[in-house]
This record gives sequence, C-alpha cells and structure tokens, in this order.
Amino acid sequence: MQYAFLIYTELSLHASMTPEDAAAAINRNWNIIDEATARGVFRGVMRLESTTQSVTARRREGDASFTDGPFAETKEILGGFYLIDCKDDEEARYWAGRLTGTGCSTAVEFRPVAVVPERVPEAALASS
Repeated sequence: MQYAFLIYTELSLHASMTPEDAAAAINRNWNIIDEATARGVFRGVMRLESTTQSVTARRREGDASFTDGPFAETKEILGGFYLIDCKDDEEARYWAGRLTGTGCSTAVEFRPVAVVPERVPEAALASS
C-alpha cells in the first residue's frame, strides 16, 4: 500500500539555517531516497514552493473564487511530500521516523493513499 508522507515545516526553521546546515539536511533527505530506492519502495518526492506562491480555490455561491496564500494562518506549512510503498503501518512508521530526522521538518504526517473510484459512465448517471 502506498503511503503519503506530508512534510511540515516552520518558515523560521529554514530562515535560521546556515548554508552548511541546509546542505546537510538536503543530503539526509537524499539518503532516505537512496535507501527507499534500494529497497524498491520509493515512488516519488515533491517539494513545494513557498506559500507566497500559493493560491487557494473555493466554491462560493456556484462560482470559483481564488485567494492568494495558504488556506489558513499558521506557522507550520506543508513543504512537500514523499510517496513510499509500505507493506504495513509499521513500515510507514519507520519511514516517518527517518523523515523526522532530516532537519527539514517539524512534523511528518503519514497516511495511506486512497484508491480513486472507477468513473461512472455518463449514461448510468443520467438514468438514476
């Protein structure tokens, strides 16, 4: 089962890092990628740009509205995510524990990825 590992960080954490600390944190992440790849469970990683480039879309009174910035005022932001194929929750806890040690995150949330349901044919929707 694939698990998503959501990497949360505080903006102040990165601002306070020296270039050497930042490089070491990046290398610790690459060590995790290398290990997960060697084990055949690595499925991907994505780093997100700053929340200053974020836009939130909402549906209001039938129309889409767009707001600059994240959906909530918070010190902790979603910085990116890993996608790792884990045999069970115990293995997912192993990877989450590794990810908390990189120096890039203040929290790592993980959860199984849900299966997207099959598309229902338009004809079936019209007859119901």
